[in-house]
Amino acid sequence: MKIKQGWIPIAIILFSINLSACSPDLSANGKEAQTAPPVDQQAEGAAQAPTLEAAPELDELPNGVLVDPQTGESLLVYNTRGQFEYVLETPGLGSNSNQNAHMAGSGSDIPLVYFSWDPEQSLQVNKQGTIGTLRSTNGFFGMAGANGQAALAFSEVMVDGMAPHSYLYAGTLDTIGSADPFFDLNDETMQMALLPVAVEALGGQPQTVWYTHSAWGIGGVDLIFSITRGLYAFDLNSGQVKQTLDPERNFQGISPDMRYAGSTTFDVQADQSMTVTELTSGQETTFALRSDSDRGSGYAVFSPDDQLAAWLEAGGSFAADPSTYHSVIRIGETSNGSVDYDIEDSSIAQTVNQTDITFMKPVGWLDNQTLLIETRTENWGKVVLIRANLADGTLAYFCDGNFVGFTYP
Repeated sequence: MKIKQGWIPIAIILFSINLSACSPDLSANGKEAQTAPPVDQQAEGAAQAPTLEAAPELDELPNGVLVDPQTGESLLVYNTRGQFEYVLETPGLGSNSNQNAHMAGSGSDIPLVYFSWDPEQSLQVNKQGTIGTLRSTNGFFGMAGANGQAALAFSEVMVDGMAPHSYLYAGTLDTIGSADPFFDLNDETMQMALLPVAVEALGGQPQTVWYTHSAWGIGGVDLIFSITRGLYAFDLNSGQVKQTLDPERNFQGISPDMRYAGSTTFDVQADQSMTVTELTSGQETTFALRSDSDRGSGYAVFSPDDQLAAWLEAGGSFAADPSTYHSVIRIGETSNGSVDYDIEDSSIAQTVNQTDITFMKPVGWLDNQTLLIETRTENWGKVVLIRANLADGTLAYFCDGNFVGFTYP
């Protein structure tokens, strides 16, 4: 796939622009990715790890987008054209809602599971407008679920001495309320905690929980990308776990079918280029950073057919006065490592009719040619989703709010 040539520029109408009307922000850069040999895979916490097979392809593309309007009391569902569909009440919803909520099913009247702070920490479910408690939690850290299914996993973190002691749980709407932890980590050395990132399910029952070790209690004004170590797959049937990314890799995203993962090196002094790993074979493809991306890369998301990966590259600093931060979203091919598209933050700013974009990142694909981008304007609290259409080379306003997840037919 290569960029289309000879596009006809159009004016900005209803926050929509043709990318060829700008500087070359969505273009092939002619740089080939570097391919490295497979890495060794070792088990974590098991003498013999299971052999992982490629997950089956998703039968359906998303039919909607779950969005957080930042009221703390509800989530909104839009169809894939950006048209509002319905509201889901979520009293007590916490922040970081993309790790705090899961649409636990497909079709109509889908139950929504979410983490609530009020009146106590708990997992709540909104089922056909009725809200009930699934279980109380203590130190909730994050949640992930199987796309379009009721299977989900979550983690908790307790302070054990001076170290975080984290626990992983998995189940369905019927079992998660009484589920015991199936795995735990007491990390005195690196101060990391277990964070689920994906769930494989069969017939609505969780089979494999994918997780990473994530930095706990770390933040800062100039922290751009998440800090993690490794990627692991826990087989709930056998009780065995397999390491699929080395702990020297900083995990940055997994494909919908759990076939590919994006990562950078954990060594902050080393090259922070985005690397895509085929998890069954261990084959790696590394996309070289742009010369001005001195802060590295992250936030990898994969198209439903696994042919394309999108990620963020950044340079400069938020902490500088004035800020020198700048970023670009890049889109490359997993089959041959070419980078086909660069979407500059200046193009996103034009799309939302703003002077500057404070922050942006790719968050998911509506289909194999349509990427969703979450942006923050000069007003950090103003969050907007942008749709990038690779088929016709346009950027367009999608809706207001944070991306939380997808709904499925």
